Amino acid sequence: MSLLQSLYRTPVLLTPEWGHERIFSPQSYEIIRKICTVPVALHEASTLARNFALCWQKDSDRVRLVALVSLLPEALAFPAYQDLPLILQAYPVVVRPNEAGEPLSIWVDKTIPDKPTDIGAPILMDNHKLSSGAELRIRAALHLRDTFWQADDLTDDLLAHGILETWPLKFDLGYGQKLERDDLLVVASDQRDNPALYSIVQRHGLRAGLFMGLHRASLFRVNWLLMQARNHLRTQDEKARREEQSQSRELFR
Repeated sequence: MSLLQSLYRTPVLLTPEWGHERIFSPQSYEIIRKICTVPVALHEASTLARNFALCWQKDSDRVRLVALVSLLPEALAFPAYQDLPLILQAYPVVVRPNEAGEPLSIWVDKTIPDKPTDIGAPILMDNHKLSSGAELRIRAALHLRDTFWQADDLTDDLLAHGILETWPLKFDLGYGQKLERDDLLVVASDQRDNPALYSIVQRHGLRAGLFMGLHRASLFRVNWLLMQARNHLRTQDEKARREEQSQSRELFR
């Protein structure tokens, strides 16, 4: 299963019969709270680099440009909605690959928000028009659908010229947990002055140039992600201790 497919549990075609369902904020859904990496487009770089590490991930079908948004499931500290990757802003609207000749259709992940943060909004209103929340998500999904190819083309060019290298992550998170990942890639430090890299940027245009400038700086956000992961584990440990103490008090009553 590809990274894109793993974001969705039960994608269904949006029809008037299903449109009465409500949609909620991204963090209302367990599948989003457990996410660690998400596919991104080049034009998102200037927004995402402030909060996340921009890198590449070895996916089941290809190497894909991604944002590393968390080191552990449930440890994602959600920034403002507009600062999230577009694929998370769009959820539960499904981002589907742009297949040649395939008619445009809107799909929604039919999943239940286990921790809703608000009352949500309908997908379709009583007059069968899209609600503003649904329209916002659909626009994000369609925009990604039409721009993913730019990131894929840049990625293929970088790989063909040997510009990328593995970015191994090894951290002791405390509380008996360690993190080890070897499926991520970054621009190799010894390739930053490679003339081929400059030629690649020229071929792919301004957005590629901006992205390459932000990519290396964004990797330092892993320190912030590490702090979030450790804070998450500490919170979980404190919660477990409180529950244990509460159970002990009940036993001795």
